[in-house]
Amino acid sequence: MGTALLWRWATPAVHPELLARAKVEVPAAEIFCVRVEQGRGGDRYPFSALLYQSSMFERYACIHFHRKAVPSHMSAVGSEGDDEALTRDVVLWDFRYLSQ
Repeated sequence: MGTALLWRWATPAVHPELLARAKVEVPAAEIFCVRVEQGRGGDRYPFSALLYQSSMFERYACIHFHRKAVPSHMSAVGSEGDDEALTRDVVLWDFRYLSQ
C-alpha cells in the first residue's frame, strides 16, 4: 500500500499487568512520512476503526489529529505517488502489516 518510516511502538491503555500481553496481541506502531502507492489513495485506511476507535488506542486520535477526524482513506494518511511532497503526519499501523 505504501512506504513509511517506523517511529515507535504505540502503548495501549490497559492495566499494567496486561501491557505485555496487549503489545503481543495488538502490536501497534506509530509511523510517519507515509508515501501511498500510486493508485491506492482511494483504498480504505484499515486502522481508522480497528485502532483509533478501540479503547486501547483512542487517545492517539487526539494526539495525531487534534480536532480533525481520523482519516478513512489512504489519500488522507499520506501523499500518493512520487510527485507529491511527503507529510510528517503520524498515524497508527498494526505492526504485523509492516515489512522491510
